[in-house]
Amino acid sequence: MKSLIMYEPGEVILKEESLGKSAFIIKEGQVEVFKTIESKVVALAKLAVGEIFGEMSLIDDRPRYASIRAVTKTILQEITRKDFNHFLTDDPDQIIPIIKMLFERLRNMNERYLFLEQYGKKIDESPKIEAATEKIVTLKAVSKKAEKALGRREIGIEKFPLLVGRKTKHHQKDALLKNDLRLVDGKPFFISRNHFAFLKSDENYYIRDRGSSLGTFLNDVLLGGGAMENRGQLQPGVNQLHLGGKNSGYHFQVVVE
Repeated sequence: MKSLIMYEPGEVILKEESLGKSAFIIKEGQVEVFKTIESKVVALAKLAVGEIFGEMSLIDDRPRYASIRAVTKTILQEITRKDFNHFLTDDPDQIIPIIKMLFERLRNMNERYLFLEQYGKKIDESPKIEAATEKIVTLKAVSKKAEKALGRREIGIEKFPLLVGRKTKHHQKDALLKNDLRLVDGKPFFISRNHFAFLKSDENYYIRDRGSSLGTFLNDVLLGGGAMENRGQLQPGVNQLHLGGKNSGYHFQVVVE
C-alpha cells in the first residue's frame, strides 16, 4: 500500500470525469465533495477522518462522479486495485471499511428501486446538496431507555448523512454494518443493526429508515418496518422519534432550529 499523501487547503484531490483506480481513506483533515451542474459549482458533502471516497473506482472503470478538494490540511491513505485484491485474500480486515461503504450504497439503491416499483414514479436521484443556511439539528433522549441507548441526554447532528444502528460487539469487523452513531439495546432487540439515517437535501432534513425490522416512527408516521414509505421530512421545531415501535421505550426528539 502506498505511503500517506498530504494536501493543502483548497487543493483538488480528484477531478470530476477523470479516470482512476484508487480509493482514499481520510487519516487527518476534511475534504469537500463538489460537482459542476449547469456551469455552477455545487457542494455535495463534506467528509472527515475515517471516511472513504473514490471506492467505486476499485470495482468499475467509469469516470469519477464528482470532484474532491481539501478543506483543511488533509492526509490520505491511498488504496489501489492491487492493494484491494491483495487485502481480499491476505488481510481482509483492511478492506472492511470499503465493503461497508459499498453495502450502504447497495442498500440505498435497493430502497430507491423498491420505491419506484411501489409508486410507479420517478425517484429523485439528484445529489444531496448542503443548505446555504445551516440549521442546528439535535437528537434528544426523552425516555430513560433512550438516554441509556444514546449514552447521554442529547447529541448534535453535524454530519449528513449520519447512519444510526444498534451497537454490536464486533461492529468494526462486520462488513454488513456501517454506523456513525451506535445505540445500546438488549434482547429482545427493538433497534436494528442498521436502523435509520439523518439526511439533508437542499434546505430540508429527513429521517430515512434503512430497512429496520420494526420500523421508525417519525411524528406518528411509520417509516420502514413493512410500511410503504421509508423517508420522512423533519419539520422546524420539535419532532417525535420512536425506534422499534411506539411502545418500545426508545423515544427521542429531533429538534431543528
